Amino acid sequence: MTRFESIGDVWQQAAIRLKTITDSKVANQLKQYGMMPQLAREMILEEAIASITLSKEDIARGYQKFYREQQLNSDADLDRWLASRGMSRERLDYLVMRTLKLEQFKKNFWGDKLESYFVQRKASLDRVVYSLIRVKDIGIAQEIYFRIQEGEQSFGELASLYSEGMEAQTGGILGPVELNVPHPILANILVKSQPGQLSPPTRLEEWFIIVRLEKMLPAQLDEAMQQRLLDELFENWLNTQLKEFLSAKTVDSLVKKKQFLQDDVGADVSTLNNDSTELSLEANQPIVQSSKLKEDRNYLDNNQDNYQDNNQKIEPTPVSNQNQEIYQAPPADIENKVYKIVCIDDSPTVLKIIKKFLDEEYFSVTTINNPLKALIEIIRSKPDLILLDISMPTIDGYELCSRIRKHTYFKNTPVIMVTGRNGLIDRARAKMVRSSGYLTKPFTQDELLNIISKHLS
Repeated sequence: MTRFESIGDVWQQAAIRLKTITDSKVANQLKQYGMMPQLAREMILEEAIASITLSKEDIARGYQKFYREQQLNSDADLDRWLASRGMSRERLDYLVMRTLKLEQFKKNFWGDKLESYFVQRKASLDRVVYSLIRVKDIGIAQEIYFRIQEGEQSFGELASLYSEGMEAQTGGILGPVELNVPHPILANILVKSQPGQLSPPTRLEEWFIIVRLEKMLPAQLDEAMQQRLLDELFENWLNTQLKEFLSAKTVDSLVKKKQFLQDDVGADVSTLNNDSTELSLEANQPIVQSSKLKEDRNYLDNNQDNYQDNNQKIEPTPVSNQNQEIYQAPPADIENKVYKIVCIDDSPTVLKIIKKFLDEEYFSVTTINNPLKALIEIIRSKPDLILLDISMPTIDGYELCSRIRKHTYFKNTPVIMVTGRNGLIDRARAKMVRSSGYLTKPFTQDELLNIISKHLS
């Protein structure tokens, strides 16, 4: 369900939103500094894609395309790419998701119009290769024409000797170019010509031109052309929306017309922020939020120094809540059994903290800090659940999880990825190797016990 009656009304919603978050002084400054068109454009786009949802397959294909285009073959390549642009993973996630949603928006509203639009545009999309000579003297033009016609000299030779434009450097050859590129008079000559046909001198502004069509290349509605036409239709729509948006009278009248919305501004703005669909790799576990960073990212940033992977001191970070005590024991549905937990991490300190968090009355914890030995130990102990770090030397958590899943016995054993990396790409890769869940460092005892309980109950 969209928040606008038709896509022609998106600019109205964006205009109202701007009016509610800025005062006249700020708006005037934006106009003064020439920033209003860009802001308006971005707000219109955000409104347009707010209700667009993507499948997991769409997301995977989007990232695969991104990796191919940027020639990224590993996490190290990605890290270098981000560092060179001063960009965070969260920012990358947002940009990639926004691009995917924009493309889906275009397909939703104009995908079924491409064929008719192509027929309408085809005459100007056909490409041509042609030879051209231009001079300012009609006498010279006529002499050159007769020489070519009689075969006394080649077109290319005469173009190099006499033509007064850049085509002299290429023997008169130009193209391939679309028919909408040359001057209309020249394009009209080319459209009416057959390959190899020589046209007599024709007046074009201050020039006299001699033209020969060499090759006609009809446009095809292939994948590249479809994307181009889709982008054209989208930009035409967006320019219309932007023009309407920037009309001060229109914005003011819209706000007055919908004055009754003012009491619900807070709710509306909240809806604008939250309506972007959270796409899940598994039930109840959102992996992306297109309009803003996840709230728990702020917690992660604020506690980076409390919990790291590299053998540094780790202090538990309990959640403070006046009305709730710290979680001390698992729910009743897992209290009657001692569960075997295998924890794999190259940091002894992390292993120590996890073992401390898990009560021996309910859990038997095996810690492994050498990932190369992990698979043998897992096969030997047959754990009920595996906690697996991602960033480890020699073999990372993705590869180890993939190897675990190849054993029939562990096909359904819960594997929880435990890591300080919380980007969409990391979560997607974890899902691709069939991990069961994702726990971000630093975590509290509550968070650890809750995710274990979820997968054991």
